[in-house]
Amino acid sequence: MLFTIANIKIYLTSSISYLLLCLICSNVLMSDILFAQNAPQDQLQNEIKAQEFSDVIMSPYCPGRTLSACPSDDARKLRQRITSQLNQGYSTDAVKRQLVGMFGKEILGKPSMNGFGLIAWFLPFLILFLSFFLIFRIIKKNYKKRDIENKIESDLESIENSLYMKIKK
Repeated sequence: MLFTIANIKIYLTSSISYLLLCLICSNVLMSDILFAQNAPQDQLQNEIKAQEFSDVIMSPYCPGRTLSACPSDDARKLRQRITSQLNQGYSTDAVKRQLVGMFGKEILGKPSMNGFGLIAWFLPFLILFLSFFLIFRIIKKNYKKRDIENKIESDLESIENSLYMKIKK
């Protein structure tokens, strides 16, 4: 075999190409292996997200219950659909928007922070504050009444005692 410059160039070129091909294949295989290891973990995280998500979403099939607490088959299918969408890469906000589009804002477990939702957020606190204020005023008024009654009683007793002393003399 003659080692000419042309033969050496061909040999080196094919060797480098072969080496590059081997590197590329090993990278692809390693990324598949790493992705396969991460896939179950991502799926588990998505299932946890789906569970947390269904804990705050109201069930359209069981009034007054969250989606996770609803025992109906339709709710189970909706929970599976949410998990599937999260596994496909949808964000929880995108899933939430889709559910609101399908079932309306009633599916959200809490009212929004605008419009009528503000009243729903702050009205209970306002009622609680006013209740404490009224109870405080009533108690204060009763103490004043009691103080006045006690003062009148003590004044009457002192007048009685003084009259009794005058009569006795």
